[in-house]
Amino acid sequence: MELDAAAPTLAVPRSIQGWQPLAFRDRGVVVPFTTPALTGARLRAAERGGFELVLPEVAGPGSVGILAWERVGTLCSLTLFDRRLGARLTALTRLTPAAVRHAVCAEAAEGLAGPEAQEAALAAREAAAAEIEQARADLLVEWRAGADGAAPPQAVLSALADLAVLLGPVGVGAAAATARLPRALALVAALPDQMPERLRAGQGAGAAEVAAIVGAAGQVSTAATAALAAARALAKDAAPLLRRWTAAPGETADAIGRAEWLLDGWPWLCRLVAGADGRISRTALLAELAALMPPLPREAGGSMPAPPRPELAPSVRDLLRGADWRSGVTPQDLIARNERLLAGALLPAG
Repeated sequence: MELDAAAPTLAVPRSIQGWQPLAFRDRGVVVPFTTPALTGARLRAAERGGFELVLPEVAGPGSVGILAWERVGTLCSLTLFDRRLGARLTALTRLTPAAVRHAVCAEAAEGLAGPEAQEAALAAREAAAAEIEQARADLLVEWRAGADGAAPPQAVLSALADLAVLLGPVGVGAAAATARLPRALALVAALPDQMPERLRAGQGAGAAEVAAIVGAAGQVSTAATAALAAARALAKDAAPLLRRWTAAPGETADAIGRAEWLLDGWPWLCRLVAGADGRISRTALLAELAALMPPLPREAGGSMPAPPRPELAPSVRDLLRGADWRSGVTPQDLIARNERLLAGALLPAG
């Protein structure tokens, strides 16, 4: 897809060194933008209203930049897909990984991120509908078992339908291993074995980055496994779940959606590892992976320190943003790469 032709004027995001978000909503949601300068960007609600981007590596390793969404056009030229996606996302009243995924599917299905992403979006929407229907059927069976087979009233059917939307990607009953989030978890857990040989070398330059990425994947996998188990435990008895949903729908949604927050951004990162461009050096690629690794918020039970790595040379920074002609990697190459990553992340286990 082509970049918007309007020439931007420079914007300087507010930079923060050693950033460690307190909560998932402070971290923001990873958005699979196709514009190279927005690779790995997260979107979050701003304290004073509106939305802002969290951009990695703005002022060196371990830093992030904060930029109001309405100023993004002064930072870079956006692809048409990103402009449309941004407009859809900033109209949301509740920003979650699930809401972002729904918006991404809706825009990608129009073909603006290429035919591969379009096909993946259509398949992802079909798979999501099947997961939700399976979860609804399982919840209905559980409810009827506790009600001696009585027909549920309309209010119960409506609540079960809402809960099925949340539990569909988690996978309950027979879908515990085949739903989207368990498949995404399997992808993250397999990351150490999926890394290309040139990245896995355990000695010399880049060893610290490899160890940090592998360690972070393991930490996230453990936490997400526990979160999925907790969400499924809620679904085992529909009556208490319905009471909890009626009393505190937001809290219940957060409990069920915790695994998705933990895994947010990781399927995209796994696809980046698997499809690493051979023209980009090992050092530059590892630096990019380390920069894009989602930080684990303190609310998740600990901290995930930024992996130690040397300062990147300016030419490497330019390469990661599509501005270094010496690598042979052009901005259009990176847009095409990001479109492929988007497609792969929509269907995390292919």
